[in-house]
Amino acid sequence: MLKGRREASVSSSGLYFWIALVIVAAVALVNPPFLVADEGHHFLRAVQISRGGFLSVKFPNGCAGGWLPLPVIQLGSAFDSMPFNSSSRTSIGMVASLFHLTWRGPLAKANFPNTAIYPPQFYLPGAFALFVSRHLHIRLLQSFYIARLFSGLVCVFASAWALRLCSPPARPWLLFCLCLPEVLGLYASLSQDGPFIACAVLASALLTRCAGPLAAWNKLTMGFAIALLALFVSAKPPYLPILFLPLALVERQYLKFTFIAVLIGLVAVLLWSFLGMQPVMVPLRAGNISPARQIHHMLSHRGIIFLVIYNTFIGTGLWLAETSIATVSWVSAGMPHWFYMVVGVLALLLTCLYAVQYVKPKNRGHIWRLLLLLLLIAGAVAGVTLSVYLTWDEVGRNSAWGMLGRYFTPLLVCLTPGAAFVSQGRGGQRVYPLLGRVLLYLFLPFSGTCYLGILFLRFWWPV
Repeated sequence: MLKGRREASVSSSGLYFWIALVIVAAVALVNPPFLVADEGHHFLRAVQISRGGFLSVKFPNGCAGGWLPLPVIQLGSAFDSMPFNSSSRTSIGMVASLFHLTWRGPLAKANFPNTAIYPPQFYLPGAFALFVSRHLHIRLLQSFYIARLFSGLVCVFASAWALRLCSPPARPWLLFCLCLPEVLGLYASLSQDGPFIACAVLASALLTRCAGPLAAWNKLTMGFAIALLALFVSAKPPYLPILFLPLALVERQYLKFTFIAVLIGLVAVLLWSFLGMQPVMVPLRAGNISPARQIHHMLSHRGIIFLVIYNTFIGTGLWLAETSIATVSWVSAGMPHWFYMVVGVLALLLTCLYAVQYVKPKNRGHIWRLLLLLLLIAGAVAGVTLSVYLTWDEVGRNSAWGMLGRYFTPLLVCLTPGAAFVSQGRGGQRVYPLLGRVLLYLFLPFSGTCYLGILFLRFWWPV
C-alpha cells in the first residue's frame, strides 16, 4: 500500500513538473516585460542583489533603492505606461527597441522603495540568472527573460517536490492551488512573489508529513518547515500568524521542540524587520496618507479596524476572490467570469469533500486543529488588511482601498496542512487519487491554456 502511494506521488509530481514547466515558460515569454505587479521594481532589486547589494540604501532625499547601471534603470521603466491602462497593447517592435541595451553604463540612483525593504532570499534565483547573464555579456532584455525562465524553473521544481512530499489526503488541495493562473503567472515573473509562494507550498507540504493520521514525525522535517515559514514571514511580516501554524498541528509530545523552533524563527523575522527593513522604509507621500496619523486615528476610534475589514470584504470581496485566482496586467484586466465560476465550483467541491470527511466520527477529534489553523489564517488576513490600511490609505478611510487579491493566494496554499487530518478510508483512497488525475490531466492544462489565451488576446492580438 505504501509503495503504491509513493509511486503515485512520484508520478503526479513528475507530471506536474513537465506540464507546469511548459505553461510557466510560455507565460514568461507571452507576458510583456514588467506587466506583473511591481515587476519593474522587483527587477531592479534583483539586479542590485546580483551585484552584491543584499541590503538596500536610503538616500538623503527620502528615497530608497541603490546605485545601478543607467541602462538597467531605463529597461525597468520602459513599460511604465502600460499597467492599469486597459487600452495599452504591445508589439514585437516595442520589445525589439530595447534589444540594444547592455549592462554597460554609468551608475545612477535607482529608486525602488516598495521592493528595497525585501530580504534577498526570494530574489536569489533571478539574481543568479542575471549574474551569469551579465558575465556572459548577454544583453539586458535577454537577461531579463532568462531570469524569468530560471526563476520559474526553480518554482516549478520546488512545487513538484512539494507534491511528492505532501500527505495523500492533502495533495488534491495543494495541487488545486498550484493549478491557479495567479500562481503560474507569478512563477513566470521576475519578482520575489513566485519563490515566495513556492516557499509556502514547500513548507505546507512538509507540515503535512508531521501532522495528521499519516504523520511520520521527524525533527529535521519540522525544523526545515519552520525555517521556510520564517523566510516566508520575514519577506512580508503581516503574514506573521502563519509562523505559528506548526503549533496548531503537532501532537503534544512534540510541542516543546516545535515551540523552540518557532521562537527561533520569530527572532530571525524580528531581526530582519528591525535591521533590514526599518532602515530603508520610506513612507508614501501622497495626499492624506500618513501611517503615524492613521495609527492615531485608530487609537482614537477604537474598533475601527473591524469596520475597515468588514467594509473591505463586503464591498470588494468578490473582486478580491477573483484576483486571488487570476490577474492579468496587475488589476487592469481579468479572466472571463465563466472561468472564475469553474474554479469556484471546483474549490467548493473540494471543500465539501473535506468537510464530509471531518464530520465522520473518527475525524471529529481534529476539528479543533482545523479551527485553530483557520483562526491563524484569519489573523494573517487581518494583518495584511491592517498593513495596507496603514501604508496605502488616506487617514480616516473606512475601508482598505489598496487591497489586492494576490495577497491572499499564499494563504490558500497555507490551508493545505488542515487537509492532512482527514484519515483516508476506502472511499478516500479511491476519491483522492481520482481528484488528483482530474486536476493534473484536465484542470492544469485548462487553467494554463485559458491564461495564455487571455494574455495573448490582451497584449498581442491586433485590434
